[in-house]
Amino acid sequence: MQKINKKHPIILASNSPQRKRLLEEFAISFTVIPANITENINENWTPKQAVIELSRQKAENVIQQHQILLQQRKFFAVLSADTIVVLNNKILGKPKNNNEAYEMIWNLSRSKHQVVTGVCIYSLANGYCCDCFVTDIEMEPMSQQKIQDYINTNNVLERAGAIDIENIQNIRKIDGDLHNVIGLPVKQILKKWFV
Repeated sequence: MQKINKKHPIILASNSPQRKRLLEEFAISFTVIPANITENINENWTPKQAVIELSRQKAENVIQQHQILLQQRKFFAVLSADTIVVLNNKILGKPKNNNEAYEMIWNLSRSKHQVVTGVCIYSLANGYCCDCFVTDIEMEPMSQQKIQDYINTNNVLERAGAIDIENIQNIRKIDGDLHNVIGLPVKQILKKWFV
């Protein structure tokens, strides 16, 4: 596999401020061109299949619209990702409303769960290369009031599982990559696909 030079510009197929910040922190040259897809998860998919398939769909969407930029070498790759939270083998995406967010946070704070991020990199040299990364999380149980306060002061509807790992105090243990939980396992991406 031909690795990508992290100084060569890539397209980030995401509007996530967390993913943008992580790429900036690791000095990866990129331009944001967000994917425009409807994120439908097939009920027969495992969590790993779901994030890989959704990240691939996001990359495909951007490539269809901007293939010429890759052919002209204005960009050297497209990077896309999708993150979900998994509790007892059930996929938790972004909550639809505050009531659903409350239920998610209540359950997550009482059970060990996983954050799973699928990553897809497309380049002319390699085509599609996809993988997924898992981090285990254990939280302290949160009271009803603490959950309500958290919902009132955070944008829970924009986060898988309604939790922003950087803005919550109740983490007991993280087993795996914290960047994966934030939304992009950059160190692992760099090791696997970049030079």
